Amino acid sequence: MMRKVQLSGTNLHVSTLCLGTADLGSKVDDATAHALFDWFLAAGGNFIDSAHCYSAWVPGKLGVSDRLVGELIVRVGRESLVIAGKGGHIGYEGYPRPEFFLTPETIERDLIESLDRMKTDYVDLYYLHRDDPRLPVSELIASAGEQVLKGRAKAIGASNWSVTRLAEANAFADKHGLPRFVALQNQWALAEPSWADREAPGVLRVTRRNELEALKEAGVAVIPWGPNANGFFASHGEKGAQTYDSPDSQARLARVEAMAAAEGVKPGSLALAYLLDDRLPVIPILGSTRAETLQEAIEALSISLTEQEKAALEAPL
Repeated sequence: MMRKVQLSGTNLHVSTLCLGTADLGSKVDDATAHALFDWFLAAGGNFIDSAHCYSAWVPGKLGVSDRLVGELIVRVGRESLVIAGKGGHIGYEGYPRPEFFLTPETIERDLIESLDRMKTDYVDLYYLHRDDPRLPVSELIASAGEQVLKGRAKAIGASNWSVTRLAEANAFADKHGLPRFVALQNQWALAEPSWADREAPGVLRVTRRNELEALKEAGVAVIPWGPNANGFFASHGEKGAQTYDSPDSQARLARVEAMAAAEGVKPGSLALAYLLDDRLPVIPILGSTRAETLQEAIEALSISLTEQEKAALEAPL
């Protein structure tokens, strides 16, 4: 069973794993989605992650993830769940956006639309889904914090933000008595993704282990998306290869498989355990489509890796 951890600066107690909903209602049909919800809740989970833009990449499916979360709320009750939503995403095919996708009006409209789909008055955690370096952090943290002050969110977080920008935003919030970011949701897995960090509006961001101390100082939880690298380690590199296959990732795959065999655990569980850290809450988001994958993630919670073992897994070629 999963235990609960408190997000710093809030009264939110969340499960040590978070269930993502990006594929629910599109790649995964509604009945299977609810079966996954039930399995997750039975295992002690209560933390559910959605976003305004989810499934817009499938024609006619924009908002289906939010709708399914709303159906879950009706079935099990709002107070038994910790719901995270996201708004302020850059545009893509099927999801038109203004050039400045993080205006106060857009942030507010995205949240209101998600709440309407979920049929609830608030989310527990509301992320700015992407960053825009053209805009000052003061404007963005104030816009997100306004949703807390209006009662539509209990807390706010940042997704796909650099540690530097997040720290600047929280420093501004602390100075001016505004709600601060309490969580960072970036990509993070033991495998290397096919993109590189860069400065541009709406880019994807990757968390690194060497940033954890800075994030602890910033007082935020790390809630990584893509923590299982699309199944790369659980499938001997067959899944997720388009995004995560590289010489470094292949070397890490070999190390994971050797260490997992020695420890008597599954490679996918061990690769996920690499992310867990005692210095601050690390709560991986599981984009799972099968109960078996969720079980593998839960098994990761009982694997304890030393810092030396983690360093060996992540060492470059």
